[in-house]
Amino acid sequence: MITLSPFKSEDAFKMDWIETEDLAGMLRNNRYIFECLEQEGNSQTMTNETGSILGIIVLTPYHTGWCDISMFMAKSIQDEFDKDIYKALQDIVNDLTKKYKRVSLNGKSSNEKLTKLIKHLGFEEEGVMRKYGWHGEDYVLYSIVG
Repeated sequence: MITLSPFKSEDAFKMDWIETEDLAGMLRNNRYIFECLEQEGNSQTMTNETGSILGIIVLTPYHTGWCDISMFMAKSIQDEFDKDIYKALQDIVNDLTKKYKRVSLNGKSSNEKLTKLIKHLGFEEEGVMRKYGWHGEDYVLYSIVG
């Protein structure tokens, strides 16, 4: 069973990050960023039944009626997203598509498992953001427009 709870800045320091050298890993060392996320109140921590942190979901709503999702997933689940994780993410996406006319996110173009998950959640590819990532990787922008 997956539980979502309001993000607390200390959660960021309890998670085994997928790539510690990536931007998320760099931010992990900056407590101020995570304290700001906690105060904004738009982020969720995803945990399993043992209390292990599986990921942090950051929601950035914009006044123009759209929302951007950033997902930071733990190393422990990078190889496979089980049905409980998928259901939790699908519930988040379904709620957001009811509130916003546009929901977007992006992911590394080289991450096939993430790409499959994103498309399963109903997102459509919009385009490639070349050399967008921390190490110059290409990312793909996805959205659901209602």
